[in-house]
Amino acid sequence: MNFHQLNNFIVTAQKRSFAQAADALYISVNSLIQQINALESELGFRLFNRSQRGIQLTPSGQMFLTGAKSITADMDILIKQCSEYAGKGMVTIGFPKGGRFLFINRIIEKCSEECPEIKLTFISSPEDRLQNLLNRNLDIQIFPGIPSIIQNPSLQFDTLFYSKLCCVYNSPSDFPDTAVLRSSYFRGMDVILDDSEWKELIPGICKVAKSVETIKTTSEVYSHCGNGKKYILPERYARLYEPFRITPISDIPDIAVGVVYRTEASPAVKTVVQIMKAVISEMIQE
Repeated sequence: MNFHQLNNFIVTAQKRSFAQAADALYISVNSLIQQINALESELGFRLFNRSQRGIQLTPSGQMFLTGAKSITADMDILIKQCSEYAGKGMVTIGFPKGGRFLFINRIIEKCSEECPEIKLTFISSPEDRLQNLLNRNLDIQIFPGIPSIIQNPSLQFDTLFYSKLCCVYNSPSDFPDTAVLRSSYFRGMDVILDDSEWKELIPGICKVAKSVETIKTTSEVYSHCGNGKKYILPERYARLYEPFRITPISDIPDIAVGVVYRTEASPAVKTVVQIMKAVISEMIQE
């Protein structure tokens, strides 16, 4: 039994639904059921009664829930106290591939000037980045998207800036109007994105495009665009690829580029978030 299993059990008990709990935890229903079954097997008693109408805590499960909440609350307090005692010397930040060069160096410089005791570590966005935040493998995630996607009450989304989505491409003959693009213009085309979750932001393009794939490294953009593929990303990130043509997509709402972090984050994490906001504000004014 571990802290992760207890947290998943608590969420399941609160939601009274495997499906709703799995959505909140950003894992599959089958994975959650397997975890609950394994926990019940280890404990030697059933936590939930299952029926066609849903799930309900057993008397033993209700008693276990009370204890589990106490354990996780004590663990959160202990982690917070130990982190503060140690100065929380490390803050791990996940970033999207396309935006890594625009503001990360500036964040490192400003953090070094204002709070040198905090050491930053940057890693390329993992596929299960929100779950990594909940599991404390990440402290902050730079997240281009829509704030409403973040539905877990344990996570906080702070907006850094809003941006139009643009297309980076090679040949002006690819589109009928190269001043402003529309989703319908991408019919039968190969599209590339920074992140698979971006598909939720461009449903019209996904519907008509020949293919929509995710890049693995920033360097792939040059070869893909040179071969006729269309790269979609926020306007501010698009400046990295100015040798190619960059055109906004008119019928897609502006997206919010922000940071996601745990609601009960350490003071150091919240300090870094404020520094990130200040860096972006300075860049916008330049």
